[in-house]
Amino acid sequence: MAHDEVPAGADDPAMDGALQRHYAGERLSDDRVELILAEGRQVAPRRSWPVWMSGVAAMLMLGFGGLQMQERASFRGAVFAEVAMNHQKNLQAEVVATSFDKISQQLDRVEFDLEPLTPMADAELTGARYCSIQGNLAALLKLQINGRRHTLYVTPTTADLESLAPHADVHDGVEIRMWQEGERFFALAAEIDG
Repeated sequence: MAHDEVPAGADDPAMDGALQRHYAGERLSDDRVELILAEGRQVAPRRSWPVWMSGVAAMLMLGFGGLQMQERASFRGAVFAEVAMNHQKNLQAEVVATSFDKISQQLDRVEFDLEPLTPMADAELTGARYCSIQGNLAALLKLQINGRRHTLYVTPTTADLESLAPHADVHDGVEIRMWQEGERFFALAAEIDG
């Protein structure tokens, strides 16, 4: 219906007269009128959201965002610390082998491929052992690259680990590079050249 159209029956004098006669005899009791007026007085005035509350809400959102970033940084620090500690312990290999296939056969609890998709230039595999990264089963692979001892950690990717990669940093004198390939998370660690 257009704005200038009048609904059917709007200008019907017979209808208007019938409505007036019907409601002319109808009336609310005085008690009912008093009750309605009393309820109207009890309703609290509607208050609008103060402008300063918008600022408080924005600050809270920023604060929670900052906490989330701090938690991610804390988790990243924990992963770096764990990788650096495992590298520095230099525990003996449980499996001594020079191929990823042989190590995969020996580390039979590992249900994921250990070899990175991109070959690591001049890397010589010397052995492996089980370890964990933040409570997740991982393989620690011992490597020699250009005469330097390296450890490569491989574990299935979790949402937390995925948020860390790619990233590189130094922790406790250990260079650590983290990356992800498909459903696998990798961390490569080596002592800083001195």
